[in-house]
Amino acid sequence: MDFNTFLTTSPKPDLNYLKVISSTDFIDVEQELFKKNFYNTDINSSSHPVLSPVVDLLNKEKKGLLSHETVQKEIERLKGIDSRDQFKRYMYQPLENRQYSLSLAGGAPQFSWTSSLGYDDNTGNLGENYQRMNLRFQNNWQPLKNLMLNTGIFFTHSATRNGRNAYGSIIMKTNAVPYMEMADANGNALIVSKSVEQGYKSGLGNGKLLDWNYYPLTDWQHFSGTGRSSEIILNAELNYKILKGLEADIKYQYQRTTGLSNSLYDEESYYVRDYVNRFTVINSNGSLTYNVPKGSILDKTTSQLLINNFRGQLNFNRGFGKHQVSAIAGGEVRDANSQSANTRYYGYDPNNLSFGTVDFKNKYPLITGGTSFIDNLNALRETNNRFVSVYANAAYTFDNRYTISGSARRDASNLFGLKTNDQWNPFWSAGLSWNVSNEKFYPLKWLPELKLRGSYGYNGNINPAMVAVTTMSILGVSTYTQEQMARFDNYYNPQLRWETVRMINAGLDFSTRNNRISGYVEYFRKKGENLFGQVPLDYTIGLTSLIWNVAGIEGNGIDVELRTININKAFRWQTTANFSTYKDKVTKYYPSSTIARNFVLSSVPISGIEGLPVYSIFAYQWAGLDPQNGDPRGYLNGEVSKDYAKMMGVDVKDLQYFGSAIPTVYGSLTNTFSYKQFTLDVGITYKLGYYFRRPSINYTSLFKDWVGHSDYALRWQKPGDEALTDVPSNQYQTNSNRDAFYAGSAALIEKGDHIRLQYINLGYEISKKQWQQMPLKALQLYANISNLGILWQESKSGIDPDFNLGSYVVKPPVMYTLGLKAKF
Repeated sequence: MDFNTFLTTSPKPDLNYLKVISSTDFIDVEQELFKKNFYNTDINSSSHPVLSPVVDLLNKEKKGLLSHETVQKEIERLKGIDSRDQFKRYMYQPLENRQYSLSLAGGAPQFSWTSSLGYDDNTGNLGENYQRMNLRFQNNWQPLKNLMLNTGIFFTHSATRNGRNAYGSIIMKTNAVPYMEMADANGNALIVSKSVEQGYKSGLGNGKLLDWNYYPLTDWQHFSGTGRSSEIILNAELNYKILKGLEADIKYQYQRTTGLSNSLYDEESYYVRDYVNRFTVINSNGSLTYNVPKGSILDKTTSQLLINNFRGQLNFNRGFGKHQVSAIAGGEVRDANSQSANTRYYGYDPNNLSFGTVDFKNKYPLITGGTSFIDNLNALRETNNRFVSVYANAAYTFDNRYTISGSARRDASNLFGLKTNDQWNPFWSAGLSWNVSNEKFYPLKWLPELKLRGSYGYNGNINPAMVAVTTMSILGVSTYTQEQMARFDNYYNPQLRWETVRMINAGLDFSTRNNRISGYVEYFRKKGENLFGQVPLDYTIGLTSLIWNVAGIEGNGIDVELRTININKAFRWQTTANFSTYKDKVTKYYPSSTIARNFVLSSVPISGIEGLPVYSIFAYQWAGLDPQNGDPRGYLNGEVSKDYAKMMGVDVKDLQYFGSAIPTVYGSLTNTFSYKQFTLDVGITYKLGYYFRRPSINYTSLFKDWVGHSDYALRWQKPGDEALTDVPSNQYQTNSNRDAFYAGSAALIEKGDHIRLQYINLGYEISKKQWQQMPLKALQLYANISNLGILWQESKSGIDPDFNLGSYVVKPPVMYTLGLKAKF
């Protein structure tokens, strides 16, 4: 019997890692924009969009509703607020993960069994919870000398529950201001503007509507997002020994996975109060008509996956003197059925499970103006995927020196059409190996193990989203025509074929005497052909694009592992070093466009440029800032230019190419130190030879979406600053082309090379050899620290290249683990 348990914890994440504009800078921008009448459109709009607290104060001062002194005093107070502090105080908490596992085994000569039980209970930094229980039972029974029956049951049940709001998830307009307040000094919930301008919203309905205020500090308590998933896998295997070395296997596996997720917005949640109010009609006599019934709103999703898998196989493994032959041959059939259903219930009462009815067919007036349909989220979906494979593998070894092997399989899928020739595709591989150290002429006694090996293979892939015939989705009844609606969901392409990948491997395995130095060196090269991609079509046929076999890539690399025993005495020191390289290039592609702007996105797209890496970093050529006004500058036809539209409209060949967006060299170094019962592991990882694009200030996003970057403090402000910074000046007017050019310029490209201290493990193990009276066979105590941070990086920006996507990606904090393993 074995038992294992551990506890992992980590502190609250460091929100100060996020490069957010300061509240002082943000408010200064708002004040200047207000003077320039930038917000007049929103202030006078009939749709009454949300105004920030500062703009609302300035507008009230302008209307004479507040004095200048009162407004300035409040603005100065708001400048001292950083919403990250409030999130860290009220939303985030230390993480705690607990795991327990127990395994048992037993049996007799003709019957054996194993069983295990596992339980996880994880609570994240936002209070979200994940629980999982695993059960496994495995039986091996030999009723006859040549017959073996193996059965297994695997059961997994998991449950999830939502937590509080993460930083960046609370939306006022399209974002939240950096000085947003959720709570006052005493921790009481404060109103935050959301959806509609607060003053306008408060004046609607003459007090008869539901409370329309938004309290993000407590609103999460009125939403319950839960999920449950259960999976059972049944295995049965019958093995019969026909002759010496020849066996027959019959295997069957049944898998059933069910899921249920509920998103319950109770009647006190802002989501429900806002939705009900919007569709409420105030009648002439002052009464109210609720077109969306009061009560909770429940979104329920159910899913089921059924898989049946059957395999029949012959196994042969026998030696004849210096000859050794092993082979398998068989066939496999797989059927997978997936079903899901989405349902929304309005006016839901969880106490008696009742719900209201709504009219999805007609538009209703909105109390804020205009008309709209009530959301109909009901949907059903079902898919069937079937696969058939026949395969064979064989290997022949002579005198434990030379081995030749081969494999072949033919796969079929219902995704490629109705014709048999369309469904089937053959795949194969072949390999050779030579145990050089077993040759009589081998002279190197200091290198007792040396083996050369190589293989060549041809494999294929499919896209599960493909269909064998053009399919349609039924959408329900049209609110306009009252007729059934449908749309083409997937289009069948009769020319579509399997993706194919050819791969060559060559390797060398070695070991010195007593394994003092051991490892391997392996070279691989792969070539992908007929890869799937979207191809633009003539729009007059009714489609703009279709998946086609249009792409090809080549890649090659080296994997090296070196294991050394540096000291092998009472004190022991071992090292494991891994070193890998990988380079790829596009050999064939049909890009829909080669306009420069499509290749400098914040998330790196597939480049599709023949001869360059699949994921490449491009940038607009950078000519620094204009010394007169701080405008970003680039090059157009070899000349310094500020014609941003034209520079972004050039061909991709006119961009500056930096290199791969994924590491081309990577690996790890692990040192293990042991003394008596103590063991210490230190793991370091590294990634080299790649680039990333860091974010910076975007004035259009700052003005319109309230998304600001701390680079704003480094902006150009006066002549001469261009020698100190690459951050453009604030011109207090939106120029999306200017912002887009800077965002895609070479000024923001950094090397991603870095070395990271990944983990430190400390273990202590004791057995009966050290403590004979111990009631256990062995006991191990261990501690682990992970996510320790970067030791060195080439970039001077301080940005962790592994956590650079998006404005609100939080770097994981250091994690601490304590655990024990007991063997009975």
